[in-house]
Amino acid sequence: MKKYHLFILTVLSILFFSCEDKVTKIDVWPEWPSLPMIESAQLCGLNGETTVAAGDRVKFTARVSDSYNDLASYQLEFKSGGVIIASKTGTLSGAGADIEFETTLPFGAYYEDAGYPEVNLKVINVLNIQAERTLNNENNVRVTRPETPVQLYIVDNEGGVYTLNRIGNTYEFLTSGSLAEIGTSFKIASKLIGNSQIDYSELVWGVVDGNIVVVHDASDASIPTPKTDSYGLKNLSFDMYSFILSKTVDFLIEINKSDMAPATKGGIAYLSKENIPMVQDCEVRFTGFGQDLTTMLRPDLFVSISGDVAKFAGNTRNWRAFYNTENGFMYVQTYNNEENLLWLTGQGAGFPLPPYVSTFDWFGTEPHGYFSFIRTGEDTFEMLIYLASDFYIQAYRKVAWGEVLNPWASVTPSLLTVNSNNDGVPGPDFKPGVYTIRIDAAKREGALIPYN
Repeated sequence: MKKYHLFILTVLSILFFSCEDKVTKIDVWPEWPSLPMIESAQLCGLNGETTVAAGDRVKFTARVSDSYNDLASYQLEFKSGGVIIASKTGTLSGAGADIEFETTLPFGAYYEDAGYPEVNLKVINVLNIQAERTLNNENNVRVTRPETPVQLYIVDNEGGVYTLNRIGNTYEFLTSGSLAEIGTSFKIASKLIGNSQIDYSELVWGVVDGNIVVVHDASDASIPTPKTDSYGLKNLSFDMYSFILSKTVDFLIEINKSDMAPATKGGIAYLSKENIPMVQDCEVRFTGFGQDLTTMLRPDLFVSISGDVAKFAGNTRNWRAFYNTENGFMYVQTYNNEENLLWLTGQGAGFPLPPYVSTFDWFGTEPHGYFSFIRTGEDTFEMLIYLASDFYIQAYRKVAWGEVLNPWASVTPSLLTVNSNNDGVPGPDFKPGVYTIRIDAAKREGALIPYN
């Protein structure tokens, strides 16, 4: 037995030493995947100031490293309202690096006076793995807005100049005079050199990546003049806070209370008017109601209210109007068997104005029992609505059970969830109030966003 064991050991030894020479030795170890580290990052004034004015020079510093791989590059982005308004990139090398440079703090949309910009740093290593950090307020600068001027100037591609006058103490500016000869594009300037040349040392708005932002050079893209189909352009307005440009087309519709027909809907006395040819961005005059329009009209469907006139923000098509003589609300609805529409019904929902009452009736048979969405894109829709604590809602393309949006899902589950019956119901953090409902019908997704 001992001889047998000795024989086995001898054979194994021969095999071991024979194989050893044939094994390929690893001379170079593979690269270890690793995540770059952003050890510190800070934005401040050139002399360490924590508050600066938009347009001032600022200094950015950061310390970055990687334990196993060399660094490759970085990207710093300034965002405003989710839009990139400025960025800077650079190369890196080695396992650690200091990033330091000076730049101009850009002025962006939605800047509150003494608010904080959104500053985001990305660091990438040689394996294309990146780390990312958004500066918190302690490492950021407070930004004061530039002074809001009394006038702004539209300078078009043909050299024409049109004045935008500030509306009261707001950030809103509105054109005066005819825009019949305006060119196909323009920039908005806060100061001119002479009578028609843009002063690029002051605030100027143009377009970058399809967004209206502050630009700094004549070579930057201009803002396309809004299209009006076959209607003329009555005026343009520009919001110096949101950087939103809007238009009013030269088309006026009148809804006269005396022309509306009496009708009883769900036991409520209404006045109705059918087949109203509404045009998006046209003006609508409400005659004979003797009521403040801000207490009467859906705030997302009618905007820029002045006296008895409001601008219509819905889609171009025939609409119908129902005036509730009991609560003074004007329900303006689409004909819900037409194409390219979406409408909402259910329970626990109602008009988005005080006194905030639930009136939905599930079947949309009464003016107060449903709402028509505003189409915002190819297959995207939104509306403003009051939602109570017990709401159940469903969206329909047409008035038929088979046209319900089914299935659909919520992208804001803390406020809106979809149950097994396909009903949109309150999420765990929902509180009764006014909300914007946004639906992407192509993706079958819905979102609930608190209003103001």
